[in-house]
Amino acid sequence: MLKEFRDKISDGLDTKVFTTNFLPEAFSPDGQLDDPRGADITLGQLLCMTGGYTGEGGAPTAVVMGRAFPLKAVPGQSIRDLDASSLRCAMWTNAGAGYSYSSPEPHIASMVLRRITGMPALTGLPQPEPSHERDDWKPIPRTPFHEGSMGGDDGIRRVLEMVCAAVRG
Repeated sequence: MLKEFRDKISDGLDTKVFTTNFLPEAFSPDGQLDDPRGADITLGQLLCMTGGYTGEGGAPTAVVMGRAFPLKAVPGQSIRDLDASSLRCAMWTNAGAGYSYSSPEPHIASMVLRRITGMPALTGLPQPEPSHERDDWKPIPRTPFHEGSMGGDDGIRRVLEMVCAAVRG
């Protein structure tokens, strides 16, 4: 897609996408973004979840310079209006300043890609109501007899370690 539509997205993954060409719906009637930091977000950052949006669920986690820490939980996407709700999710930091597993970011990237490629809007297929059975989930505590999980983010850190090792290798 990056090659096929190079004329529309000449900077590739470094293209800043919060513009009226790519995401006109992100702007208020007076031409402003909800969070002005969005103007610096690139397509690549959205795809890597480093655009600055707050992560998922009741106990979101961020990673900066290899260190994980908790974020304050904020309202996330609405399954009833994924496009608009993704654009309105809260940012926890500047674009590129850290990582947080954030579903709004790849969804926003899909909105940009739909616009670039000229594909139709969302399908409009009915979506099931979200389950709330894991709303009170807590990570298993670490004890001398059980490895548990540190804040629930061990898996994320392990994946990042493996990706970094593969890139270096």
